[in-house]
Amino acid sequence: MSTGVQYGNLVTRTVTMDSDLSAKTFYAVNLDATDEENVDIAAGATKFPFPLLDGAVGASGAKKVGTIALSGRCKVIAGGTIAPGDMLTSDGNGKWVTTTTDKNLYGAIALEIAAADDVIEVMVVQGTVSAT
Repeated sequence: MSTGVQYGNLVTRTVTMDSDLSAKTFYAVNLDATDEENVDIAAGATKFPFPLLDGAVGASGAKKVGTIALSGRCKVIAGGTIAPGDMLTSDGNGKWVTTTTDKNLYGAIALEIAAADDVIEVMVVQGTVSAT
């Protein structure tokens, strides 16, 4: 069961982690490319990020269970200035930042104004930025 703050019709997925994500609730994570159902802290816009709702202390060979948001509304931690409607991706440390860069992958749309380290509400939506 998720202990993160939840809003609306949130769809979640149970995942595992093999690193320490216990202090990373509201951060961005990516699905691990080699270890099914496992997540790692996100570090950029080259994979679709998902909000981590429940983190745990996992270790290689001793995975722990957590929860990510797949769709709906939830909270995330901002890595910089954000405006409502901004497309959000991960910075190099798993915090959520605005992206307008062509071909960047994003995982949420901001519903609130934020400064760095604010926790804000987002709509979980995956997409690719397309320069027009």
